[in-house]
Amino acid sequence: MKNTLLKIFGVCIALVLMAKISHWFLKYDEKTVNIINLAMCCLIGTYYVIVGFELNETRFKLLFVCCGLYLIVMNFLNEMSIISIIGVVCMLAPMLVGKSKMT
Repeated sequence: MKNTLLKIFGVCIALVLMAKISHWFLKYDEKTVNIINLAMCCLIGTYYVIVGFELNETRFKLLFVCCGLYLIVMNFLNEMSIISIIGVVCMLAPMLVGKSKMT
């Protein structure tokens, strides 16, 4: 069951990535780009939450879950500069922590 869900999740991420790349050539309208960005942030946030629950160390678990939940929630808030900056930090922080933890 877990492998099937991960495959479905991987396919969804691949579709969003293909949509982001195809936007460079096809120039979608702004509403479509917003939907693609919403899907991207929600998928990344969901992934961080799932990974967070799998971790053993509490501080890493808290970081991943909080960043993942913020990425999901930020899509439904009014767009402001500070919200976007925190969103970028929340997108990068788990990747950097995960990379440093592995080495």
